[in-house]
Amino acid sequence: MAAPHATVSEGNSLSLNLADLFEVIVCGDGQLTYRELDADSNRLAQHLAGAGVCG
Repeated sequence: MAAPHATVSEGNSLSLNLADLFEVIVCGDGQLTYRELDADSNRLAQHLAGAGVCG
């Protein structure tokens, strides 16, 4: 049986869509999806860079 294939663009789109479905962090009643964790980590990185911590 041949393995399914997709273009890079299709693969990225699939990954982003799946990122909305699955929680990566669950604590009590709170949870974050992969997409939310990525967005939060990007905001933190920008904040730290703006404060001169990184770079």
